[in-house]
Amino acid sequence: MFTNPSILKKNLITLFIGLLFILWANAELNFHKTSTSIFIFQNAANKSLLVIPTNASDFVEINEAIFEFEEKLGSYKYETFILQKAKNIQLVEIKKNEAVISLQYSFTLGRNQESIQFILKEIDNKIEFLIQEISNPKLTQITFHFVDVSEAIFGAGIQFSHCNVKGQHFPLLVEENGVGRGDKGSTFLANLLGAAGNEHTTYAPIPFFINSNQIAYTLQSNQHSFWDVDFTQNNKVIYTLNALQDNKLKNASIAIQTGDALSLVAENNTAQRTAMPEWMFHYILGVQGGKNRVDSLLQELQKNNIKPGAIWIQDWVGKRLTPIGSRLQWDWKANESVYPNIQAWIDSLQQQNIKVLAYINPYFVEGGEQAQEGMINQYFVKDDKGTSYKFAAGGFNAYMLDLSNPSAVTWAKNIIQTEILGLGFDGWMCDFGEWLPIYPNIYDEQILDHNSFPVAWSKLNWEAAQELHKENEVFIFNRSAYQGSQSLPINMWLGDQLANFGKNDGLASAVNAYNSASLSGIPLIHSDIGGYTAIKLGPISFLRNDEVLKRWIEMEAFTPFWRSHEGLMPQHMSQIYQDADMMQYFAYYDSIHKSLIPYFQSLEIDLIAQQHPYVLHPFLLYPKDSNTYTIQYQFFVGKDLLVCPVVEEGAESVTAYLPKGKWQHFFTKEIFEGEKTYTFAAPIGQAAVFWRLPH
Repeated sequence: MFTNPSILKKNLITLFIGLLFILWANAELNFHKTSTSIFIFQNAANKSLLVIPTNASDFVEINEAIFEFEEKLGSYKYETFILQKAKNIQLVEIKKNEAVISLQYSFTLGRNQESIQFILKEIDNKIEFLIQEISNPKLTQITFHFVDVSEAIFGAGIQFSHCNVKGQHFPLLVEENGVGRGDKGSTFLANLLGAAGNEHTTYAPIPFFINSNQIAYTLQSNQHSFWDVDFTQNNKVIYTLNALQDNKLKNASIAIQTGDALSLVAENNTAQRTAMPEWMFHYILGVQGGKNRVDSLLQELQKNNIKPGAIWIQDWVGKRLTPIGSRLQWDWKANESVYPNIQAWIDSLQQQNIKVLAYINPYFVEGGEQAQEGMINQYFVKDDKGTSYKFAAGGFNAYMLDLSNPSAVTWAKNIIQTEILGLGFDGWMCDFGEWLPIYPNIYDEQILDHNSFPVAWSKLNWEAAQELHKENEVFIFNRSAYQGSQSLPINMWLGDQLANFGKNDGLASAVNAYNSASLSGIPLIHSDIGGYTAIKLGPISFLRNDEVLKRWIEMEAFTPFWRSHEGLMPQHMSQIYQDADMMQYFAYYDSIHKSLIPYFQSLEIDLIAQQHPYVLHPFLLYPKDSNTYTIQYQFFVGKDLLVCPVVEEGAESVTAYLPKGKWQHFFTKEIFEGEKTYTFAAPIGQAAVFWRLPH
């Protein structure tokens, strides 16, 4: 054991090498030293897995900091104030038998020296840095600097604006994705309401990254802490862990591993899965307006050769008028005035092989019967005074479930089991999950925080079905997620995009989100056909037109899950059932989708056995082809179907890169050689889609 700081300072490189020899002498790793760094290699791949600077100050930064948040409508902005920055960070101790590194540092305000201790673990192809001990429990920020010479970095969960996040700097906070997010016009209007978001806001930030050298980083943290990632510096990645409470840095870790790109993202997905019933791959019609309207619309669609496998009636609970328009009644029980004899009606639809899906979220409207029960039993998140916290939900107030309270969880499960499953519903959207305050007043702060709320919400919904042994029969879909969501076999959807061609919040953003989800290990994903969000403010409007609806139909027809939405303002937005022309167009693509269902089902083999996502960014299949690094607007479904959507308004062609191999156009049957970029004719009705031909 070395304890003399002066000796350590002179022999820093030697000590690091000694430590690394102990750690990896019996593993398939090797190292190479220079005067400034130690390079760790995996012998099997001859790849540099990790570079550690010999100067400890170049490896970590340690700060005392405080964070001030502004919260509005599920969006979060914060400022960091550094109170003290650690100086003279030095390696002071190595416990050889335990593979421990101890660092000593001091602050400029005259405090005594403090220490932080890391454990280095090597398991298979993974190295983990674990924060084991911290002498100062009030330490709130630690930053790791890793050398990274890759050309591209992917991941971060569902990202709508960037697929390759190299050059970007952003926090990993669960929040509403925002409206406009930088797109011209719509962002200005959304900013007036404080709901614009930005290029990195997302419902589902996953702290997982993979670079173009096929090295992956998995970031783990405690409750009430969050990561900030910085990829703006050349040849370096920077991960900062911020603690919102004392003692929240300990046991956080960063794992680094190498391997095949597809296997790395699959390893981040740990759910146990079984084959899905075929109906889940059939068209799911989003419709509302009550029983009579739904029955009438179903008849009209079937006359035009469109037979849904399921309908999704989000207004099964009824609606309420608000100053900003019609909203759902967040009292989770069937509204018999809108859907009379609903249980018998659901049964009659099921007899016609049409499944029925519902809607729920973790909020309860003020004045509702369930809200009264929840308040009496203290099932809701509280305000500073200890009373149930009222959330402004857009035209009305609501209360939020406290998922750290076991009794509240049991109560909510019972609502789902009685009011949804008990009526015969075949699934539901479990919406929201982003609005828990950053500093919440909840039953048990040790088991729940802002980022983990969506994981707990999804888990509650899944377990409600599982307890009734219906988990393999129901289609549950949600939009919010964080690390841990990958352990749940729930289908995700991309949330609310503007129903236009916006790059940051429209059709283009949905394509980018498909890709980033796959690069983060999210295997089941879909979007609302046609988008959802609409803006109408006097003469200014952003509403779904026929062109964007048809282009969205073209894209989604080639993806496994095929669900439409009438949108935020149905009466002002193009709909698939609006006229004979649109219904004929949709029927044509629905027939294509049906023909692909056997292919989609075949992909379940890889999903169940190897956790491969259905949708795949081209990098995951061609990781050594640098042409894939900049791709945003084309994706694979499985390994053989390449989809290149038109994402620009008025475009009649699309430019796309075909990787190595031979490719046959889905419609024209023309064959193209791979490893080339082409501009393909893509008039409305003829999407640029390709089958990979056998070798």
